[in-house]
Amino acid sequence: MSLSRQETQTWYRVLVLVLLLGVVAYFLWFYLPNKTTLLQAKQAYNEVGQEIIVGRRRLHELQNYAQAVVELKAQVDQVETRLLGGNRILLLLQAIRDQAQKAGVTITEITPLPVRSTGEIWEQPVTVSVKSGIRGQRRFLELIEGLPYPTAIQQAILKAADSRGAEIIGEFTIVMYFLERGEV
Repeated sequence: MSLSRQETQTWYRVLVLVLLLGVVAYFLWFYLPNKTTLLQAKQAYNEVGQEIIVGRRRLHELQNYAQAVVELKAQVDQVETRLLGGNRILLLLQAIRDQAQKAGVTITEITPLPVRSTGEIWEQPVTVSVKSGIRGQRRFLELIEGLPYPTAIQQAILKAADSRGAEIIGEFTIVMYFLERGEV
């Protein structure tokens, strides 16, 4: 059986057409869906990677926050320990006398005032009058502000002790703060 040239060309054309249709069919049914799936998988992989990076950052931030909370708790515990100290008025009076001696001022009067409450915090005020030069007064105030107890100077009045103004009388209201009234 011999085919004519025209028939052979027709067969070649049909064969080429079938091959082209097969390639197009493969492209449409297998390659494109798999390529789309592959792109979606890559996109999902990248999104998961970004979520992991964000999660690691959040974990690091939470670890930093946890450390900060531990440090703040230690500071709060330290302050509470100081606020709940024993015989407060004796501690405060002794501290005022010690600081006056360090500053080189003379205490002319020291009067504890009644304890008062401002909600959860209690205050123990003490009025103090000291006599010295201006540098001694300044040093005394600096030393009082540096006490290891929660204290504040609520009032300060300076007056000349004599007509020359060489010595000054300082009248101060010093307040110590604490959490429980306790025995004062």
